[in-house]
Amino acid sequence: MKRLKSVARISFDLLIFAGLCLSEVALRKWFKPYKRGFFCNDESLQYPYRESTIGTVLLVVIVLAVPSSVMVVVELFKQLSPTTIEKRKSSQQANTKSGCRIGERLMHCYIQIGYYLFGLALCLVSTHITKYTVGRLRPHFFAVCQPQLPDGSTCKDSFNFGRYIEVYECVGQNHTANTLAQLGQSFPSGHASIFFYSMVYLAIYLQAALSTRASKLLKHLLQFIFIMFAWYVALTRISDYWHHWSDVVAGTILGSLIAFVVAVFVARIFVRKPMRNNGNVAPKPPAKPAASPTNSSAKSNNSPPVLPAYTFGTLPYLPHPHAATAAAVAAAAAQQQAQYAQTYHNYGYMSQPDFDSFDVLLLTSVYCVALVILPQIMKTHQRGFFCGDESLLYPYKQETLLKRLHITILVIAIPAALVLCIEMLRVAFPADKTTSTASSLVPKSPQQYVFVGVRIPTFVSECYNTMGVYLFGLALVLIVTNLSKGFTGRLAPYFFEVCQPILPTNETACSSNDHFGRYIENYICSSLTSTAHLLTVMRQSFPSAHASTTAYAMLFLTIYLQARLQTGWLKLWRTLLQIAALMISLLVSFERLSSYRHHWTDVLFGLLIGYTMALFMTNLVSQFFKKVPVKVRRIREDASNIYGYYTVMPRPRYY
Repeated sequence: MKRLKSVARISFDLLIFAGLCLSEVALRKWFKPYKRGFFCNDESLQYPYRESTIGTVLLVVIVLAVPSSVMVVVELFKQLSPTTIEKRKSSQQANTKSGCRIGERLMHCYIQIGYYLFGLALCLVSTHITKYTVGRLRPHFFAVCQPQLPDGSTCKDSFNFGRYIEVYECVGQNHTANTLAQLGQSFPSGHASIFFYSMVYLAIYLQAALSTRASKLLKHLLQFIFIMFAWYVALTRISDYWHHWSDVVAGTILGSLIAFVVAVFVARIFVRKPMRNNGNVAPKPPAKPAASPTNSSAKSNNSPPVLPAYTFGTLPYLPHPHAATAAAVAAAAAQQQAQYAQTYHNYGYMSQPDFDSFDVLLLTSVYCVALVILPQIMKTHQRGFFCGDESLLYPYKQETLLKRLHITILVIAIPAALVLCIEMLRVAFPADKTTSTASSLVPKSPQQYVFVGVRIPTFVSECYNTMGVYLFGLALVLIVTNLSKGFTGRLAPYFFEVCQPILPTNETACSSNDHFGRYIENYICSSLTSTAHLLTVMRQSFPSAHASTTAYAMLFLTIYLQARLQTGWLKLWRTLLQIAALMISLLVSFERLSSYRHHWTDVLFGLLIGYTMALFMTNLVSQFFKKVPVKVRRIREDASNIYGYYTVMPRPRYY
């Protein structure tokens, strides 16, 4: 009976999925998009035609192969992990048939991939319904269509300027019928919606499926890479002139929203599902018999206490170089491990996992990519312009105080000093337990790290962890911003004054009326007073790096203050500091507008990048508001033979 129910449910799911696929085929075959009109002098439709950087075939291969492969690998990795195997070997219910459970893991892969494909079909149908309903023309409409009116006139005739033309015929000869049919399907971007659905769903899946045992930052770096891949594809749709920027924004929002709804509410990947053994739920471990007082005292004297279960990460114990022999140290470590029956965990005062050596190496690599490798290998896309574009005619102004100081002061020095002061205040003035949040509680006996015999103050450990996460997020913001600048190549508002473009014929651009209405891509800058750096920055307007980095720094500090400062008399100062931080980010953004350094959309997207990254780092990586219980355990007997270990500090000290 259960087998029949499973077959019926699978068949019904496949029927729904087939219905969505048939709907997509029917939309493409029997429905035509709305035929929208145009103005002959609409410069947004006069861009040249270019082949897509990411074609349709490559799109299909990526969105099907990459998420499916990752899900299969993750599910098998979870199945074959040493921890899981050891637990099954020690279980009384384990046997030869249930030790691997490969069939169950394959079923999990089928379920996860099925949910993903269901959401992908929803995204496709939603995107094409919107495309066919709106019928917005693509930026290369005139280059591909070459519209001709019923009277034989074209947009080159002056009497057609200012008219909204709805009745026309495309007479372009150099393009396929499929390209002509897609001219009215610009909104929203299908590439952006599908790629963002795929990568956002994959990032959410990794958040639920992967732990942070090996590294605190590795999982989040993988999520960032997948999201950046989708962001790159979305930007290519703008630089290839296949979509307007608003089409890409709408596709990004649509795909991300569908991914979130399907992952959280349909697949419910954050809901823990019990493992099954031979069709039944795995039995609970047998309850331990109540111990007598005599046995309890004997156990406490003869055996060490059981350590708490694994929570975030472990800190490896390195043999001391001055130990007698390596063999003796290894034997002592093995004996100690056998006594405790599990790794000696970092489980105590700190509200986030340790920033271990692998994470430091990972952070260093990310900064090398952001500050050294990308500026050397990435070339900025040379974008064209219209002579009548008034947004590029603003004057050039000299840099203000924010030329270089904002990077070191606003986003590095101020956060580091503020975090140091806050952690010292937390130890000096503990918060009231009745009014404080989980991350602000300082226990009576916080655990303290001892490195080579030196007790590290608690506030130093907290500063180390917090600033490590903060700097990791700042590096990701820099990577997103610099890659976006290179891919888009948007011209700054002071472009004409700084560049003074000339054509290959040595004719000054925009000097003749014939140049107006043309999109000019082939040009060189003739200004003799502009430096090479200024000419490069001139083509890197989108997004604003000042806005993105400052927004990230200030919102990170705002959330950090909310989680840390809970003492009554400090709450007023907390509010003032939070308002000041947010005002600084807005003032920096307004300064970029008033000095004509960026367009308003550049500043807006810079703020969105910074704020989004700050929310991600504070809520998912640092977990400032997540409670970590404190467990007191005795000091290891071999503590003198290892570099670093955790012990219990009798009194909180910050000196």
